[in-house]
Amino acid sequence: SDENGLLLLVDKRNYLPNSFVPSDLVPLKKNNDYAISRTDLSLRVCVEEALQKMALGAKEDGISTLVVSSTYRSYDYQKTVYERNVKQMGKEAADRESAAPGTSQHQTGTAIDFGSITDEFAETKSGKWLAENCWKYGFIIRYPKWYTQVTGYEYEPWHIRYIGVKHAKRMKKVSLQTLEGYLNKIERVSFLL
Repeated sequence: SDENGLLLLVDKRNYLPNSFVPSDLVPLKKNNDYAISRTDLSLRVCVEEALQKMALGAKEDGISTLVVSSTYRSYDYQKTVYERNVKQMGKEAADRESAAPGTSQHQTGTAIDFGSITDEFAETKSGKWLAENCWKYGFIIRYPKWYTQVTGYEYEPWHIRYIGVKHAKRMKKVSLQTLEGYLNKIERVSFLL
């Protein structure tokens, strides 16, 4: 049920090789649907299409503009980010807040960071809207509050991941908060069949 690789689990135990680059990345361009904070952002085609729909939905609900801050990151770019964070905050703190190269959701081309990339984002109109509505468009908050033990990362209300509408709706329906929990449930059900 994951023909597009949207459920690919990338975390501290499941690495991507340094050569992994999604084959269908498209650059994000300035548009009227959502704002981009930099000109070097890109996403997988299906993710960018879902982002457009979600941004239009947000506008219909009175959110002026969703601001995209970060998207696809190459292995080498993530290595630079991670090493900078280790230098600034120490390895232990960096490991709770930053993915080592090969372990970043961003390398899949399905993750988006919005706004200020701080916890305060959760209290903004955009942050509240995303928390309530992103699942309708196939996204989940990848690192939800109170699930650090499961995901390995601190709460990131600005970081969403595209898993497809079908899977996001299923997660919402059965009240699963993490991709790990959802994949575990799928695995158990498949095992029983």
